[in-house]
Amino acid sequence: GINAEYMGGARDELQRQKLEAQWRSLEPNVRSAIKDTVLGTLESPTKEARLTAAQVCSRIAGIELPLKQWDDLVPKLLQFVQNAKNDWQKEAALTAIGYICEESDAEILQAQSNEILTAVVQGMRKEEPSNDIRFVACKALYNSLEFVRGNMENEVQGRTQPRAPHRATCNSKKKKKKKKKKYSALI
Repeated sequence: GINAEYMGGARDELQRQKLEAQWRSLEPNVRSAIKDTVLGTLESPTKEARLTAAQVCSRIAGIELPLKQWDDLVPKLLQFVQNAKNDWQKEAALTAIGYICEESDAEILQAQSNEILTAVVQGMRKEEPSNDIRFVACKALYNSLEFVRGNMENEVQGRTQPRAPHRATCNSKKKKKKKKKKYSALI
């Protein structure tokens, strides 16, 4: 079978291409079932499962989004962030968004940059009670900087969004170590 987590991270270009071709050769209904399972795992109470699902989601997105496949992925993840049943689902969805932003070409996600940026900044707001969510939202912002440049140049967004990382870290009453860790996501 295909090691889905390894597909996009293969160090050898030929091996990566082979794994991508194997993925594309799967029947559409099989690929769809795998993608549904991966998205469902983002709701798992087990953190390792959620993180692995976020990585696999990003790897599959790296193959399919350039081919105009899995077009509903980002909207589904944004919906997870907005309507999360619990903190871990929101954290997993923001983590997946961050990974996808990191690994995808900027032009692929450009059309959805407003929605992505809104969800990320929402996760960074000082009103967000979870430090973990604010942290992964900061990382997602860092990973999205390439394609949200136009949003940042917009006068209104350009004034409010850069303040979100500062507010996210200042709201935390935890030790300085946590604040330093959050800021390191932006460097």
